[in-house]
Amino acid sequence: MIGIARGIAAPDQTSTGIGFAIPSNIVAKIVRELISNGEYKRGWLGLSVTAAVDAQDGSATQPPGLIVNELACNSPAERQGVRLGDVITGLDDRAFSTEQAFRNAISLLPANARITLDVRRGETSQKLGMTLSER
Repeated sequence: MIGIARGIAAPDQTSTGIGFAIPSNIVAKIVRELISNGEYKRGWLGLSVTAAVDAQDGSATQPPGLIVNELACNSPAERQGVRLGDVITGLDDRAFSTEQAFRNAISLLPANARITLDVRRGETSQKLGMTLSER
């Protein structure tokens, strides 16, 4: 039996510690990488997001999405065209309603993974193809 520890975010301090339940398909991918390379390198995009409704007045009149509120200098996101204030509406055609869900999706991808971000900038929507890097 193999256990892979994954931290649990506890913003309200109701649960702290380590969770050990992750899907077997994720474990299999990580184990293959460990066997072939001796390590698993997670992908890094280099940005932080805030839910669009949280960033405004709390109303739901805004279309759903995650507003880019921080960009790491020389990060994959910055180098490949993401700008502060962009609204991410999807990652590989999947929508995310929370920052945590988006962050988890990125963290489960390996370094050098190719992704497509659906981005709204003002009234214009576009798809940005990018490659994750190591942190």
